[in-house]
Amino acid sequence: MKNDPSTQHWLPSAKGPYKRPWPNQSREDALADWLGAERTPDVMASLREEPRSMEQLVQEVMASVNKEDMLLLSHLQNNWTELVGPDNARALQPLSINNGVLKLEAASASWLYIFQTQLKKPLLDKCRAAVGDAIRDLQFVPAGQRRPQPPTPFHQNRHR
Repeated sequence: MKNDPSTQHWLPSAKGPYKRPWPNQSREDALADWLGAERTPDVMASLREEPRSMEQLVQEVMASVNKEDMLLLSHLQNNWTELVGPDNARALQPLSINNGVLKLEAASASWLYIFQTQLKKPLLDKCRAAVGDAIRDLQFVPAGQRRPQPPTPFHQNRHR
């Protein structure tokens, strides 16, 4: 039965991998086959958004940015070492504020655990003392959440 060709037609190994009958067909070509070539441009045009000017796009993005949160974050970042102390400041950095939640990046998994389990309440109290009740909670995230900083030139790293 294994060598019988009539039973092998349904086996994937007998036919080889599946090949689409239209490997290079675009969405427009598929629509032309389906709707007819004369209707394809109208259908494709109706699927596209209206073009917007760069001014409109910038205004939309700027409207979505919460300016108060940005000011709070800037204040916290500028005063972070004085606020939490030098040791905590080396291990924890403010990343963002979203709806009253301050996102903080911990330098390692060990620090992340310590901040989440032991230091969350004291840090939240210090942040609230600095900026008021605008901060309602803290969220700790592992290192790697922020964009990498550009490397410092070699001559600045040398010790004399």
